[in-house]
Amino acid sequence: MQLMLFSRDGWESWCLPHEPLIDEGMPFLIDDDLLFEDDAGPRPTVAANQWLRQLPISGVRSARSWLTYAQALRSCFAFLQSRGTHPYGDKESLRAVLGAFAEYRLSGPMKARWDGATWNQRPASTSGQSGKGTARKSRSRTSWAPGTPRPDRCP
Repeated sequence: MQLMLFSRDGWESWCLPHEPLIDEGMPFLIDDDLLFEDDAGPRPTVAANQWLRQLPISGVRSARSWLTYAQALRSCFAFLQSRGTHPYGDKESLRAVLGAFAEYRLSGPMKARWDGATWNQRPASTSGQSGKGTARKSRSRTSWAPGTPRPDRCP
């Protein structure tokens, strides 16, 4: 699976009626065969890319954060593939594999681990791509689920 960054350069030659609305530098995932669908229908990268494109309107404004989320999805998809589990698989097998993924990232080889700054992003981006989350008040601060607009910012 490849991770690439979108660029509008040369869009006029793509036979499009207008300039693409995708943000410049938006990361996207594509399988090694450069296909987004096959006989079975859309591949998981289609859902992942739709989710990635919603990040800016969900309160994630930094292009570096978009890239971090895309890297997290790519590593999760690679882990799922290495364990023979399809991202659209049943809930129980996904739960088991994602538990193994968390353990692998925390105590596996050093190359597989991540620093504390990305801890909240990786589980959020791999645990569900629905984009649904809830804002909730705590005693002294507001916390929110990644992928939802921050309650303290205007859209």
